[in-house]
Amino acid sequence: RQGFTGSDNTHSNTQQHTMSDSKLKKASLAVLGAIVFASDKFSTVAEMVEDRASATKFPEAVKHFKALEVLREELAPVARAFPLDSPALKEAAQKEGAIVKTVHFVRHGQGVHNLAALTSVNKCDCKNPGNPPVCPYVQPEVKDARLTELGESQATALQERAAQCGATLVVVSPLQRALQTAHLAFLKADPRPPFQALEDAREQIGAHVCDCRRPIADAKAQFPYVCFDGLAEGEDPLWTTAREPKTGVAARAQNVVRWLRTRPEENIAVVCHSSFLLTLFNIALDCSPDPTLYEWF
Repeated sequence: RQGFTGSDNTHSNTQQHTMSDSKLKKASLAVLGAIVFASDKFSTVAEMVEDRASATKFPEAVKHFKALEVLREELAPVARAFPLDSPALKEAAQKEGAIVKTVHFVRHGQGVHNLAALTSVNKCDCKNPGNPPVCPYVQPEVKDARLTELGESQATALQERAAQCGATLVVVSPLQRALQTAHLAFLKADPRPPFQALEDAREQIGAHVCDCRRPIADAKAQFPYVCFDGLAEGEDPLWTTAREPKTGVAARAQNVVRWLRTRPEENIAVVCHSSFLLTLFNIALDCSPDPTLYEWF
């Protein structure tokens, strides 16, 4: 569990250090004179995290970290992270006059695109695509990727902890795997909190069809209790054939934190994606009091 304090001018991140697919993490985020987020990460599996940290097994992870190192030189963090029960957090919150909120960050369970990448002999070739491209993330069958059976079991495994976390709002990416994870993880929460889809909480956009969302009408039919207000109807309006730059992901992370600050709820869950959360923690937050937060979610 971690806490954050920081200035009111950039973006925010969250990630988890012990999770492979479905994870939930808690920490506290303090924004000067405005708010403190207590955020939390829940994790069910550790194997993939350990693998993704390995340059030999997952060179794309190294690519992400290198891009973030460059951004870190350009963008100041919006908050600083502390252990949740740290006296330093309480002191900072009192000194800065911040309101305290608890935010639980959850990464979705294993999706069909994750499984395809793990089992395929082909790796992402989107920068130099073949004819046809062989990248597992661009195959039609993984569009707006759903959870695998393992992913469903990972999300279900979070039910007890999710029911006990006390969230009074569940914020979720509109991509199918995140919606499924939120549904399964909070199925036993009583009372069930309201669910709010948030476009800015999506995974890195573009090129990979697994990150291209379905029309909102389809999502509404599958998850009628989720509020999709503010999201454009029809086909994905943000989708492009080019991969979104990390600066774009960082800007969206900033937007999410600013949006959370405006919410009246004091205990919120956010269900989204690994690359988005990695950017959130490495760019928006100064996690030096707990460097494990910088690791892959």
